Parts: sequence; structure tokens; C-alpha cells
Amino acid sequence: VAIETGEATPVVKTVAEITVGDVNAYYQINDIALSSNSNNFNIVDGNNELVGYNKFDIAMPEDVEDKTFNVVGVITIYNNKPEFYIISYEEILQPVVLEGVAFTAERKWATWCGDEALALPENVTAYVVTGINTAGTAVEVESVNYIPANVGVLLYSETAAESVSAMPYTGEAGTIPTNLLVGSLEAQTVSNAYLLYNNQFILAQDGTTVGAHRCYLPMTSETQGAPRLLIGAPGTVTGIEDLRYDSNGKPVGYYDLTGRYVGTSLNGKRGIFITSDGKKVVR
Repeated sequence: VAIETGEATPVVKTVAEITVGDVNAYYQINDIALSSNSNNFNIVDGNNELVGYNKFDIAMPEDVEDKTFNVVGVITIYNNKPEFYIISYEEILQPVVLEGVAFTAERKWATWCGDEALALPENVTAYVVTGINTAGTAVEVESVNYIPANVGVLLYSETAAESVSAMPYTGEAGTIPTNLLVGSLEAQTVSNAYLLYNNQFILAQDGTTVGAHRCYLPMTSETQGAPRLLIGAPGTVTGIEDLRYDSNGKPVGYYDLTGRYVGTSLNGKRGIFITSDGKKVVR
């Protein structure tokens, strides 16, 4: 069969519409599945199928499972049935649902780790955790312009959403900053780790299970065993980020209203100071 399409535009058809009378017709079939990536395959459109053949040895997709394509080709007849000689194809990218990720007016942070690089969802910013502040009270974060595959990220949104989806990322993979956040595709049990809860990282009990696609923050010497860590946005002053606790969970030390640690005693000091119990006024 000699095919000369030139600048012709293929006619869009569905599998159900194609008959033996369409021999030599130049067609495009949209939103279909391919049964395999071999030279012999079926074009699947719902309950309808059309035999396909890679007559012109084009490079077929490496993986066709659970994927959707638009295909362009010509109709031939084989054993008195229509057959599709594929000329080109285009994969139709499908959104990926970030399972378990949701935002409310109160909960603006979430974690995610997936096996596919994703573009940022609408109204969502992604961050990696680059360090712990010098006081050991908050994590330091840096934004990234996409969600990398197999990398734990923090997601932030001020827009409430019961579910969040993202499109596959098609840009160039950038350099990801050093990241302390650990993610996993499967559920796992952790010890000496912080988990995100109500917009902050809480020190979890050893043996706590972290769900699939979630992240945790390992305890380090910089955290000094703090029971919680707040999230400090880059380039901002976070003020009172957290309080110091001793090994019994009781607060030690005082902070002024700028968040500066002023010591374990207020002797000789005047002003308003903060402890875990609230404000203390010294005149």
C-alpha cells in the first residue's frame, strides 16, 4: 500500500464508525487505548476494537498500559475486515490524583511523594526542606518549580480543596536542593521522626506508620528533641516559631516578642516574654 498524505488533514472518526468501505481513507482516532506496543495491536475504543498494524515501522511507545492516545493512519482491508496502518500517534496526558492530599482553611500544608514527575497543581506551591533553623524550632524550606519523582515535598495552598490533581511534568528536570524530607511510595513504620500535623511537624511515637505517598522528617541533632517544628517560609520572619522543652516535656527558657531566646530566667529583665503557658509581663 502506498500512502501519500501530503498536507492533507486526517478525518476524525471513532472505531465504531469505520467499515470496509473506508479503504485507503486517512483517519485520526482519538482517546483510544492500544493493546500492546508490538507491530500487531488492537485499537480499543470502549467496547469497540480495530486491528492495527505497524506497517511503516514507526517507533511505538515504550509503555501503553493505562495510557490514552490519538492515532493517525490509513484504513486497509485484511480478511474482509478493516485494518488500521498506523502512521503517527500522540499520547494524551492524564491528570494524576494526589491520593490523600487535601487543603482546608485551617490546614494549608500537605506532603507528597510519587513515582512520576508532576507539574504544580493550580494554586499549589511545592517546597523541599533544606534545614533546621539555628534555634532548633522550625524547618527551613525552599520552593521548587515542579514535583520531582521519588522526592518528598511539602505542598502549600491557601485554596481549600477536597482533592488535588496534577498533570505529568514535561519540562526539563531541574536540580533539586538538598532535602531532609523523606518520602515513600508505600506505607512504612518510622522512629525518631516528625510527621506533618496541623501545619507543623510533630514528634511522632516510635513505631508510627506513615501512609503511602506521605513524608516524614528524621530527627537530627539540630532539632534538639523539640516536640514540634513549625514551617518557616523562605524570606520571611516567623517570629515565635516554637518553644524549648526539657526531656520531661516541660518548657524551659523565655522568648521576647520577636522570637529571640532570652534565657531561662527573667531576673533583671523588663517587657513581655513568652513561655509555653502564655505571656508573662515583667514591669
